[in-house]
Amino acid sequence: NYADYITEEYPIGSITEEEIISSIEEDVSNIIGISRINKITQTKGEFQAGISEKRTLEGRLCLASATSRYQIWKTLDSSPAALYEHVLGTEAAEEKYRINSGKSMNTKIPGVVEKLKKDTIPEWGLSEDLKDSGTVPEWITDFDKFEEQRKEEIETYKSILEKSLRLSDYRINSKLKIIEESYKEHGKPLAFDTSIITLAFFRKKLEEKLIETHVFSGGDGKSKKKKVEEAEALFGLHSDDTPRIGLLSDSMSEGINLQGSNVLIHLTYPTTVRKAEQRV
Repeated sequence: NYADYITEEYPIGSITEEEIISSIEEDVSNIIGISRINKITQTKGEFQAGISEKRTLEGRLCLASATSRYQIWKTLDSSPAALYEHVLGTEAAEEKYRINSGKSMNTKIPGVVEKLKKDTIPEWGLSEDLKDSGTVPEWITDFDKFEEQRKEEIETYKSILEKSLRLSDYRINSKLKIIEESYKEHGKPLAFDTSIITLAFFRKKLEEKLIETHVFSGGDGKSKKKKVEEAEALFGLHSDDTPRIGLLSDSMSEGINLQGSNVLIHLTYPTTVRKAEQRV
C-alpha cells in the first residue's frame, strides 16, 4: 500500500521591489560567463556532424552566458546565503551569516569572483582563419581586451550581490513560516532545497526559535549510509513521535525511507522531474 500524495502550493510572494529586481536583471543580462570558458575547441562529434567552427564558438559562448545567468537566479531563489556563497565563496558566506554549512574543506567553493581573479585568456583551439575573420569577440583573442572584460565581469557580480542584499527578507520569512506551520500541525515535516548552505541558514533561523532541526546533505564528509541511518532513525516509519524538522539536499532524495513524516516541502523547485520523483 502506498500513501496518497496530495500536492498544495504555498505562497511566498514578495513585497514590491521592482526597482532593485530590474537593476539586478540588467546586471545579469551583462554576464558573459568568462569563468566557464577556459578552452575553445571543437569536439570530434561536432566535426563529424559537419558543424562549423563558427557555430561551435557561438554555442560555447551562449552556453557559458546562459549557465552563468541561470546560476545567479537559482541561488538567489534559494536564499541570500546561497547567492553570497556563489559569488564570494563558502567561507565568506559562513562568516557573513554566522553559520556552519557543514561542508568539508574539499567541497567548499571559492566563489565566482575568486575564480575570475585567477582566470586567464581562453586557450584557442579552433582555426586561425576563424580567429582572423573579425567575427570572434576581441576579449577571446586579445589579452588586454580579456583583462578589461574580466574585471568588468567581476564588478558586475559584485554589483548583483550588493543589490541582492538590499532585498527584503519577505521570501525567506514566507518559507520559514510554511515550515513552522507544518511543524506545528504535522510534527515532522521534511523540506528540500538545492543549496546546502541554504539548509544551514534555515537551520539557524529555526533553532533560534528552539525548534529541533536536523540537516542531511552531501559534502559533509559522512558516508551516505551513515546519513541515511541517522535520518531514518529520526524520520523513518518506526521513529518516535517527537516533533522535529528535517532539512535535506537532493543528495538525500534517493535510497532513503522517511515515512515517519507526512509533509514534504519544496523550498526550491526540483531541477528535473526525476529529482521531484526522488524527493517524494
